[in-house]
Amino acid sequence: MSARTIARTVTVALMGVAVLVATGDGFAQSYAGLYGWATEHGLHGWKAQSFPLMVDLFIGVGELGLFLLAIDGHRLRRSLMSWLDLIVPAAVAASGWCASLVFNVGHVEVHDFATQATAAVPPLASMVGLLVLLRTLHRYVALSSEPLARTTAPVEIEPYLTRARDVFGEQLAGGEVPSLRRLKAGLRIGQPRAKEVHAHLTALTGQARS
Repeated sequence: MSARTIARTVTVALMGVAVLVATGDGFAQSYAGLYGWATEHGLHGWKAQSFPLMVDLFIGVGELGLFLLAIDGHRLRRSLMSWLDLIVPAAVAASGWCASLVFNVGHVEVHDFATQATAAVPPLASMVGLLVLLRTLHRYVALSSEPLARTTAPVEIEPYLTRARDVFGEQLAGGEVPSLRRLKAGLRIGQPRAKEVHAHLTALTGQARS
């Protein structure tokens, strides 16, 4: 394991701990605000005590769903299910965040901007911290799985690889991979696609050598 990988892993772990602490603190303060809102609007006893859970549990479920997507390296595709996999937990978490924000701000008795902004900090801090962590974790997972993706060519890359073998057969047989410039000109493709083809040809050439 390289020093860069260790540093990245430690950084992500520290971010996770910081977000968990901030989220726990945010849930505690949000619970107090939601409990106060419930008692002020006619709920008492177990109803008032359980009212904050109806909001915070939905936030937790949505956040866990987004966390799982980040761990799995979820990517949006043209299929409806890939969008639903993201939209459903995001909508659940966003609904909980909005409700928590409204109730926490509405619970404040003194209606000046500074007091209301203070009441809005717990749900906002939980939301922003989680989004930053999810984006970082998703990028980390994507980078970790990149070598594996390069060894298995997606279906849409296969035609370009076949054409590359036809056009640059002699060069590839000699263990050399054409440059990006030659791939773009020979296959008539753009820079992003040329990079993908070059990466797969490099991986295949390395496997042939080994």
